[in-house]
Amino acid sequence: MSEKRVHSRFEVSLTAQLPGAARGYEFRIADLSAGGCYVDTIAEVMIDEILLIRILKPDNQWFELCGQVTHHFPRLGFGIRFLNVAQAELEEIQLLLAEAGATHVPSAILPLLETLLPVEQLDSNLPGVIMRAEL
Repeated sequence: MSEKRVHSRFEVSLTAQLPGAARGYEFRIADLSAGGCYVDTIAEVMIDEILLIRILKPDNQWFELCGQVTHHFPRLGFGIRFLNVAQAELEEIQLLLAEAGATHVPSAILPLLETLLPVEQLDSNLPGVIMRAEL
């Protein structure tokens, strides 16, 4: 399988929300990159659904990004690919990563994922699926 990921993924633990009537509760972002994130939540979403995600910054202000659900594991979480990310938003993501003390997701996790998911689900374009880090 060839590497297609553009942005390296970093482990974080950030508080976030999905605005909306049934989704106003908080959940955890488990990994983050300039291209997307993976959220740990029992919230029900649909593949390809467009969402607004709010991320709590260390200064207790909310940072909002628009994204598309790329995959969903019921009662576990889902991956989001960010859409139309402006330069200012990229800078906010970089600040979040720095302030969160983010650590790079190790490529050693890939063999484990390959045992859990069919290869076709490990497409490196899916931002929530942890793939080998780009050099």
